[in-house]
Amino acid sequence: MNLKATIKLVAPQATKSVRIKAGNGVALLVGERSQTFVSANCPAGGDGDLLISSLLLKRIGATLGPGAELAIVGNVVKIKDGVAYTLEGSPNTEFPEAPEVEGPTLALSQQLVQAVVKLVAYSAAKDEGRPILTCVCLDKSAFATSDGFRLSVLCHTLTVETPVNIPKGILGLLPQLGSEVLLTTDGKNLHFAGEDGDITSKTIPVKYPDYAS
Repeated sequence: MNLKATIKLVAPQATKSVRIKAGNGVALLVGERSQTFVSANCPAGGDGDLLISSLLLKRIGATLGPGAELAIVGNVVKIKDGVAYTLEGSPNTEFPEAPEVEGPTLALSQQLVQAVVKLVAYSAAKDEGRPILTCVCLDKSAFATSDGFRLSVLCHTLTVETPVNIPKGILGLLPQLGSEVLLTTDGKNLHFAGEDGDITSKTIPVKYPDYAS
C-alpha cells in the first residue's frame, strides 16, 4: 500500500502512538487500541523503530497524495509530498507486541465481508452491558447479530469448525485489508490477514445466545 492508505488504516486505530519500523526499503506501521492491533506495510527509506503521535500522523496523512514518501533518519521520521514534514520520534522500548494466533483458517471474500457489514453488523448491540451482543457471531451456517430487539442473519457456505465472535468494530476495517481476508482463530484471539494489512484482536470466548430459537 502507499503511505497515505497505510496511515489511513493504522493511525485512527492507535490510542496514543503509531509504531513505525523501517528497514530494507519497507516500513511497518502498527496501531494498538484496547488490545486490538492494526498493521500495514508501505515503501520507506532508512531504518529504525520509532513511536510517533497517532493524532499528528493522522492529520498529516489526510493531506498526503498517493506519491508521498517516508524515511527514518536517526530519531526522525521524514515525510515528503511536495511539502516536507519532519517528525521527532521516540525510540520504541514499550510498544506491545500482537499475540501470535495459530488455528483453523477461513478465507473471506471481499464480497462476503461487504455483505456482512451492510446486512448483519447493524443489528449488533451498542450497549457494552452485554459485550457478547456487540459481536457478530460466525457459526457453521451463518453470520448473525442481535441486540435483543433486532435479529440479522446471513447464511454462508464456509466450513466453520468452531463458532467465532467477531467484534463489530473490526468488521468495518476488513474491506481495507484487500480482496480476500484470511481469518485465523485460537479461541481467544482473532487474526485477519489481507494483502494490504493485518488485524489481531481479542474475541469474547462465550457462547453466543441461541438466535434460532
